[in-house]
Amino acid sequence: MNFTFTDSGYTETNKNNPPIIFVHGFFMNNEMFKYQFDELKEKHRVVCINVRGFDALSEKIEPFSLYDIVDDILNVADSLQLDKFILGGMSMGGYISLRFALSHSERLSGLILMATQAEQDPPEIASSYMELCNGWQDPIIKENIINSLLPVFFGNDISEAETWRQVWLGHKPENIIKAMNAMLERDDISERIQIITIPTLIIHGANDMGIPLEKAIQMHKMIAHSKLEVIPDANHALNITHAKEVNTAIKNWLQNNHI
Repeated sequence: MNFTFTDSGYTETNKNNPPIIFVHGFFMNNEMFKYQFDELKEKHRVVCINVRGFDALSEKIEPFSLYDIVDDILNVADSLQLDKFILGGMSMGGYISLRFALSHSERLSGLILMATQAEQDPPEIASSYMELCNGWQDPIIKENIINSLLPVFFGNDISEAETWRQVWLGHKPENIIKAMNAMLERDDISERIQIITIPTLIIHGANDMGIPLEKAIQMHKMIAHSKLEVIPDANHALNITHAKEVNTAIKNWLQNNHI
């Protein structure tokens, strides 16, 4: 498997601090962390991974599970000789990050969970997601789907919505279906996350219609060393639309935990 990722590299100002690896959400790619990349790279080496099927250059991919992406992260970290690092994930990237924390906690200095949850999707939501994927092959239906989802992700931020519309239009239907299957077939880890003991930052938008705020509150109650930051007026893609607030939350958490 070929991995595509951006890497800020080590510098004199960041070489003594733990690296941060970011994993993006469904429909997105590693560019969604551009504001975090630019803000954090001075003090931390920042690596942003593309999940299988969401790289603009992706050809046909084989079926995969979220645990395959866990392995991808491990392989990227090993190839860059990152012994311990902070792992951050948004939405689907959070699903993956939680599973990494449960299976490879010894590799992590910290965990950042944005707009995500530990639970599986209820049947009615899963069914609507599959309808979405099945409609992706029809240009008119795809356009309607994108128009309905953009406000969920970006709220009233028209500029970001238009930028990401073009990215979404480029996703191949067969790759979208396989990625959706991986997401919907994920196991239920909601009771297991209580064994996570590493410092964890949970960031959620108050207006997130994609994943309700209650899901973040539940994770906060389950993960002992967690801090919950709720971003007022933020929707699902809060690290893009409310980058300043999210970056401040991350930097304060890093400083307070001496990470």
